[in-house]
Amino acid sequence: MIPILIVLTLLIAVGFSSTFSAKSLKRVGDFLWIAEGEVEVRFKGFLFRADEVYYLEITGDLFAFGNVEVWKEDGSFEVFGSYAYVNFNENRGVFLDAHGRFREFYFGAKRIERISEKVFKVEEGEVTTCPPSDKELKVCFRKAKITEGYVTTYRNRLKLFDVPIFYSPISVFPVGNRRSGFLPPMIGSNSYNNLIFIQPFFWAISRDKDATFTLDFRDKQAKGVSVEYRQALSYEDRIFSRISFYKEPVPAGEWWKGRPFSTFRENRYRAELSLRLGNFKAGLDLISDPYFLEDVYFSQNLRTMPYTLSYLSYSKATKRTYLYLTLRSFYDTTSPNNDRSLNLLPEGLIYVKPFTSGPFQVSLTSSFTNFLSKEETSVRRFSFIPEIFYHSTPFGFNNLFSLKLISNFYASQEQDYDNFVGTFKLEDRVPIFNRFRFGSLDLDTVIEGVYSYSPRNFNIPQLDPTDAVNRENRFSLRLNQTLSTSYRTLATLFLEGSYNLLASYRFPTDSQIVKKKLLPVRGILSVFPHEKVIFTQDTLFDPNLSVFVRNSSSISVELEKLTFSGSYLVSRNSKNDRLEDQYNLSAEINVKGFITGGSYTFDNITDKELFSSLFLGYAGSCWVFKVSFRNTYYGQEKGYLKEIFLIFNIFNLQDFKLPLRRR
Repeated sequence: MIPILIVLTLLIAVGFSSTFSAKSLKRVGDFLWIAEGEVEVRFKGFLFRADEVYYLEITGDLFAFGNVEVWKEDGSFEVFGSYAYVNFNENRGVFLDAHGRFREFYFGAKRIERISEKVFKVEEGEVTTCPPSDKELKVCFRKAKITEGYVTTYRNRLKLFDVPIFYSPISVFPVGNRRSGFLPPMIGSNSYNNLIFIQPFFWAISRDKDATFTLDFRDKQAKGVSVEYRQALSYEDRIFSRISFYKEPVPAGEWWKGRPFSTFRENRYRAELSLRLGNFKAGLDLISDPYFLEDVYFSQNLRTMPYTLSYLSYSKATKRTYLYLTLRSFYDTTSPNNDRSLNLLPEGLIYVKPFTSGPFQVSLTSSFTNFLSKEETSVRRFSFIPEIFYHSTPFGFNNLFSLKLISNFYASQEQDYDNFVGTFKLEDRVPIFNRFRFGSLDLDTVIEGVYSYSPRNFNIPQLDPTDAVNRENRFSLRLNQTLSTSYRTLATLFLEGSYNLLASYRFPTDSQIVKKKLLPVRGILSVFPHEKVIFTQDTLFDPNLSVFVRNSSSISVELEKLTFSGSYLVSRNSKNDRLEDQYNLSAEINVKGFITGGSYTFDNITDKELFSSLFLGYAGSCWVFKVSFRNTYYGQEKGYLKEIFLIFNIFNLQDFKLPLRRR
């Protein structure tokens, strides 16, 4: 309805514009002006055209006839009609047989009338996002009233191929700036509930803050309410908070079968907070039980979140230093309790940025981390790591040298590992660049020789990458190649092999010590036979144990009617036992509007289908309707959860889901 406001406001403003042209302009009597032939008026980024315009000065009446057009010069708005009338003295006007476009919306109306400065009336109107030549879906209304903040429409019909499929006697929705009002509800049912009704209400408090209140009614499962609050504190700083509270019926319902009864809560909640205020950031995400997300939400990615994170952090960057302090607490949603979660309470880091000292560049990283867990061993770690860099060009070759001095101290009540790590790691890199051109093809090659040395292994817990301190004395050779034409890349190749002079290394997946000199070899090959087709093979192979440590194959295809992706991943330990063996497939096909597709994840170790989905539907010119089937494995205790959804998208704006089954 925004375009209607623009049309008549512009027409009224035309009378005061001086940018005016026509083939013929004449004055009749003392008060009447007549413009004929390609009449054109430009006003504040708008262009007004008509075949003939009459303007009566004494009354302020303007009449436009024939091919009346209004255009916004940036292309976002256009309207056409057969007749327009405006009274400048009374700020009234009429536009007949109007049709046009505002951004992605196409509209039409038999009559648009401005009855006062901020009130408009529309008769026999329609709105759609379908192209004008193919209005498969549209909203038609008998009449509408438009004020400064709201549009009220009467006798609304949602038509699909001109067949009414939904009727509403009246509807009210906001226009212009954000307005308070009801948002689209979610209505459906599933295996546990005969009725699900979720109704959000949006409150536009002011320009910088708003809130949403949501009522969630389920006739058998928990009933709840949710309150969201959002505020922009400055251009970069903002706050978001949400509190959700649900009342679970007692005794526990069918959906609690297979779950430990100790996790049952009559009062269930989720408290969320996200705050950014200058150098401070805070996040809160607390849930009453590990099954809250699974029971409340319908989105797959929310229901299967492995953990929630609450944190408080402070960071400060200066020209020479970077300071970071944080508290992090995790909640494990894959376990009946949270005793094994490893929290960082607290962690602090000071990084001194590289500075020049003679021919060297020097940096320093120092940190303290308190790894805290109820069930696992808690550890406090102090780390002090200065690093020295030196760049030289002997014999015209680039030589990059770095020396890292590592001092880590570990403290805990139950300690069966080294409590101090004092060592160093040096690395020297010599990259060589080359480009070979034959015809229209370019082959860019980077060969890099790397020598790295670290004198000792340590028996320390592997809590994060800082603890990856291993004995090294090895030469590595890396090859990066890119085959391309002037307009796109055809293939890339990465190879890396290493020779360890210490004759031992830790196996990549299980950290077992292997007493050999030749380290695992890695290769990554990506081929692009078409701009939208990618093949990738990523392999890590241990030649000493004849074990494919990690092997990943993937394909991605995005064609006009077909979208497909597939991957296969397998990883093994030093005994050649499988740690991962899983493949994923997903595809979507669109043939003349009929769409079908789905996804499939299968785990070969458990011999279980972990997830599968299938959807069937039709995509119109500005709408989509489909039925989606979903099957998710939640472990032996819970088994499979089967779901059916009806999904429809009106005017390509937003997906609406109706849950029909959940068991």
